[in-house]
Amino acid sequence: MEEKIAKIISIIFQPLMMPLLTLLILFNSDTFIAFSIADEMKTFIYFLFIAFTVLLPTMIFLWLIKRGVISSLDMPEASERKIPFLISIILYFALYYLLRKLALPELVYLLLLGTILSIVVCFFITIIWKISIHMIAVGGVIGSLLALSIRLGADFILPIYVVTLLAGFIGYARLKLYAHTPAQVYSGFILGTALMAGIVFFV
Repeated sequence: MEEKIAKIISIIFQPLMMPLLTLLILFNSDTFIAFSIADEMKTFIYFLFIAFTVLLPTMIFLWLIKRGVISSLDMPEASERKIPFLISIILYFALYYLLRKLALPELVYLLLLGTILSIVVCFFITIIWKISIHMIAVGGVIGSLLALSIRLGADFILPIYVVTLLAGFIGYARLKLYAHTPAQVYSGFILGTALMAGIVFFV
């Protein structure tokens, strides 16, 4: 039963969903960014994010499974992750290019660039070690919210608490499924949090 729950958590809270989660929280916050973007524009941006960070990667990864390039969406072997990482980087750059044509606050672009950098770092780490992408992704959400709360003077306490609790469940799931060692889970969370917090706060 616990293993089944762990699988459900891992599937629902895929790394692909985390950038969209950050955007949802930001666009529904009490900040100038949320107020400066019209609802119609937010809907369009949501559509682009879903298309380029969820739907297209999922479709391509399923095709890679069919071709035998990767064994599953979970990509249990570190060697399987190189091509999906490269595809993700290309798609995120395409999304960044499209969003640059819109007059959005710079912090939105910074969040996207931070995500791209996180994927690049993951790509190089994966060459020698299998770090937890799930934890890097959810850690990135927390790091982004921490930095945004300081830069914008906004109250993100509740979302930070909720996502931190979610990170605990995701970490438990990855360990329960023996997908990662504790070191890979903890280091992924710390790296994701530190990377996004540093980029959003200092850049």
